[in-house]
Amino acid sequence: MIRHAAVLLLAALAAACGDGQSATAPAAEPVMLGTAMVRAEDVVNPILATGEVHADKITEIKPRVDGTIDAVFVDVGDRVTMGQPLFRTRQADYRNRLAEQEQALALAQAELKQASGDLERAVSLRGKGVVSQGRMDEVQARFDTARARLGMADASLAQARQNLADATVTAPYDGIVTGRFVDEGTMIQVATSNTPVLEVAKLDTVEVIAQVAAVHLPRLASQTRVTVAVEGVPVPVEATLGVINDKVDARTRSVEIRLHLPNPDLAIKPGLFAKLTLHPAPRRAAVLERAAVLGPAGDTYVYVQQGNVARRKTVQVRDVDAALVEVLSGLKPGEAALAGPALAEVKDGTPVTTRETADGSR
Repeated sequence: MIRHAAVLLLAALAAACGDGQSATAPAAEPVMLGTAMVRAEDVVNPILATGEVHADKITEIKPRVDGTIDAVFVDVGDRVTMGQPLFRTRQADYRNRLAEQEQALALAQAELKQASGDLERAVSLRGKGVVSQGRMDEVQARFDTARARLGMADASLAQARQNLADATVTAPYDGIVTGRFVDEGTMIQVATSNTPVLEVAKLDTVEVIAQVAAVHLPRLASQTRVTVAVEGVPVPVEATLGVINDKVDARTRSVEIRLHLPNPDLAIKPGLFAKLTLHPAPRRAAVLERAAVLGPAGDTYVYVQQGNVARRKTVQVRDVDAALVEVLSGLKPGEAALAGPALAEVKDGTPVTTRETADGSR
């Protein structure tokens, strides 16, 4: 009885299907997307580098004459101006030598005056035939010797004056005392000692020395704009590239660059670490919104609309900034890629429809 009922049910179902009505799956709704247009724009690919801050100038100040240091007028941290006295070697010996040379000069002047008078008289008498040639030669020799001695005395006096002046050493430029190595009472022989008394640095301008990969050399030029972030300094400093070393380091394949930073408040200290962002001249490139590009690095792709469906297309890109990538291959300026929040739902062949957008730009 149960088997008979089942047969009747199947027959009824067959009859119902035999009237020309068939069941079909509902059509998939197309995914609504926007488009991102590939555009030709001027882009700047920054070059990153690291470096270190150096003083614009730094000088070890040593004595200029032998003797005992009897006064040091400055200490570490003091600001000094060009020509300001820094320290002094004992002057007593040099004052005495100056006095001796002044007397020696006076004596030489007197000897020359005497020799000059003798020569004048000899010349006068020679004209009268009274003085022999031998006597004349003798008087002339004494005059020449006296004149030479006067020249030597004059030079010795100038040296004595210079030695006395050099006993006081002055600042070679405006700067900061960054080191003091000797105190009063130290005896220093200039010819045999390498010990400086002070170290002075020029810090109102500092120099940043950095290394850049040699591959970037074609993009570097003097006056390239540079943004410098110095550790401990809250605001980055804008500068321009000054020097590009012509020598490439064969071991690191890098080249040295140098630039100067203004430092009027002395906030930037030598030895600090610096991060540099160089901004070379812009170049024309095809750019696309980063959000339209899918896939991991080395296997990137976009979706483009063909008819009413999405088609996957491989592209090669590289970063421009946080929002844009440069399209190296796969798309050209004027072509568009699909974009929008629903892009994650799209696969190759997915039905899509696009809304009107201005040009896909940000």
